[in-house]
Amino acid sequence: MRVVLVAALVAVTLAGCTDGGEETATPVPSAPSPGTSMDMPPSAFSSPKPLRSEPGGPSAAPGLSLALSASAYGPYRVGQSQAELEEAKMVRGLKPDEAGCVSGTGSRLMQNPRLRFSGGRLVMIELTNLGASTDTGLLIGAELDEVKAKYPTGKIIFGTAGAAWETVDGDNALLVRITGDDVTGLVGGVATSVEARHRAGLGC
Repeated sequence: MRVVLVAALVAVTLAGCTDGGEETATPVPSAPSPGTSMDMPPSAFSSPKPLRSEPGGPSAAPGLSLALSASAYGPYRVGQSQAELEEAKMVRGLKPDEAGCVSGTGSRLMQNPRLRFSGGRLVMIELTNLGASTDTGLLIGAELDEVKAKYPTGKIIFGTAGAAWETVDGDNALLVRITGDDVTGLVGGVATSVEARHRAGLGC
């Protein structure tokens, strides 16, 4: 009797047929319904959200260096037209100052650089936030010895804002502001404008 039962089971398994002689389809697992919870959190399946530009302003281009030199910082170039930056919505809060210059603030995505214009042209770019750096890697917060090591041809100048280390590159200059023994600000721009502003606190 046992042999008959075993033979019957083997025959049914091998046949894989219904009473009508059709093949039995292998059931396909169904996708979980929207309300069904899963073992993993939903965030595990979501892709990262793309970076968004600030309202009305463009995003930083991939690979764009946010390091200040004597003549540039990211998309900002000394000598660039004020109108061009306004049209691109890369400057905000423009207003004339006591010397007749126009100052404003750059894009938030660019760490809010302070911008100064004279005659409709960009003449100075200033950074004061932690994390800002020069194109040689000098960071705000670094010590004076590192400034001298990175810019050995520079010179110290004094003004109403205290001491600074200046290096000149053609018509432009990079100014490293020093408070105590630490870097507290970086300025790049037209050399005469950078020096005048630092020495007297006025001008552009």
